[in-house]
Amino acid sequence: MLIWFLPVFLVFLMIGLPVFFGLLFAPGLLLWLNGQERDITLLYRNVYNGMDSFPLMAIPFFMLAGELMNRASPPPSPPPPASSARSSRRRGS
Repeated sequence: MLIWFLPVFLVFLMIGLPVFFGLLFAPGLLLWLNGQERDITLLYRNVYNGMDSFPLMAIPFFMLAGELMNRASPPPSPPPPASSARSSRRRGS
């Protein structure tokens, strides 16, 4: 079955299917053709559990935050440095 994975995957890519769906459907189709329908549920359950991780979910949110910051108005100019805000005369003793 492993020998047929690459040709089936490449056929899916040649017909214009995105890589993610090609990687998802090629093993599912091969399992179904071999009569191992029981393993198809395990395959998709493992795919879902692999995607359900905090670091993978954080990536789109960081991209969204960056896009929101790009579209927001630029911040006002920073305040002058503290040395220019002091007066020229000495205080104290």
